[in-house]
Amino acid sequence: MYYIYRMTMDGVSHTGVAGCASVAEYDSGTIMKHEAVSSEKVVDRAKNIDACGYDTEPVLLSYRHDAKIDGLIGGYIGANGPEYDFTADDGVRHELWVISDDNIISGLQGLFLSVPAFYIADGHHRSAAASAVSRKRYEKDGTAPGESLYDFFLAIAFPDDELGIQSFSRAVKGLDGNEPDEFLGKILAMGFEYEKKESGFIPDERHTVAMCLQGEWYSLKMQDKVLSDDPAESLDVTILQKYLLAPVLGIFDPSSDSRLDYLKGSVPTDELEKMTEDGYDVVFVMHPVSTAEITAVAEEGGVMPPKSTCFAPKPESGLMLYRVDAD
Repeated sequence: MYYIYRMTMDGVSHTGVAGCASVAEYDSGTIMKHEAVSSEKVVDRAKNIDACGYDTEPVLLSYRHDAKIDGLIGGYIGANGPEYDFTADDGVRHELWVISDDNIISGLQGLFLSVPAFYIADGHHRSAAASAVSRKRYEKDGTAPGESLYDFFLAIAFPDDELGIQSFSRAVKGLDGNEPDEFLGKILAMGFEYEKKESGFIPDERHTVAMCLQGEWYSLKMQDKVLSDDPAESLDVTILQKYLLAPVLGIFDPSSDSRLDYLKGSVPTDELEKMTEDGYDVVFVMHPVSTAEITAVAEEGGVMPPKSTCFAPKPESGLMLYRVDAD
């Protein structure tokens, strides 16, 4: 059975199809990854699924926009009311349709079979945990892959033009012994052209970073010397880490360095400015990664740095459950 799930935030709707994704397709690479996972987190999530017997939070998948799939979904929404329709505390409206028309179901099945690849947008640890549960239970039960409930996991597939992607800003304590003028000189030498700004701003193009340094705003432009043709190496977050955070600020491990904090989504620039006057020295506001960049990295088998993407809105946890036990 399929479901249509629509989220509306700030007047913009994001519509996907919910159902089950195949562990075998995840393992084979048809469902493509772009993020490294922590083995500890995967083990914890797998234990939770195995103990509860339920998959409680869907993996967000994306696929290249398909007008025929859009047509089927739009037609069904136009002719049928949602099963659930509510607005959460954060102001996001959630609507869920249960697709009961066999013709629509078979039509979607056929169209999705023709999709060459799916890309994990959010949920790398969840999908890896589902694979681990399937492997463990297969070894125990001796069933053939693809025959059991635990050979699938809960997922919602969105066309690539329906995903809402925001960025994580980077806030850093200290300048690693540099004075502000010395710091600016070093980032210029590393390949970032800077221009002072009168007020805070959000970067509106790729290879541009908004930087607030001890209350003063700058626009950083990434120069040719730091750019690359490799999809993962050309990401703004990769370039910032490789050519600024590591060599200038001494942050070599962005996953564990206590001086570095991540700020999810859109934070008002006046709040960011206050942060650099109270505890932090510099904040970097990134331009969001595009779905095209995520797709390119995944297809090359690349890995994106930690906190490269922030997806908003997100589905409500617990609204849909998938039972992995037969009884």
